Amino acid sequence: MDIIKFNDRGFSLIDVLIGIFILGLIVTFASYALLQSSPRYQLRRSTWAIQVKLIQARYLAIFKNIPHRCVFKKTGIVLEKKDSASQKWIAISYQELPGVVVEANNTPTFYPQGTVSNLASILVHNANGSFKITIAISGRIKTVPAPPGP
Repeated sequence: MDIIKFNDRGFSLIDVLIGIFILGLIVTFASYALLQSSPRYQLRRSTWAIQVKLIQARYLAIFKNIPHRCVFKKTGIVLEKKDSASQKWIAISYQELPGVVVEANNTPTFYPQGTVSNLASILVHNANGSFKITIAISGRIKTVPAPPGP
């Protein structure tokens, strides 16, 4: 009959500490890599969110037969509809765009015919780069990477 010693059945305290130390290093390097790529994803996610809001404003204008517009703030976008009774703009929703700065030269207004007035160029940028979103009079929305500035 073999006698099992205590040390033969598992890991020692030093083995466990070394394993935890190696696991900690892996988590540290992985989180650092994710934090470095975060601005790129914030830029793309915000650009996509702006495109979605613009498309939403266009289709709401068409289907509800009421003009809608998108108002751009430094760190967000407001979707508004025109109240036919008071002729004032009423905010429907606001979406914050963290990690980016939004610059627009105009406030595009979408009409029930599917057209847009106040043609706009929107620049979305952060430390990782920038995208330019343009809106044509037909309501077409085009997004391209913007060249780096001076």
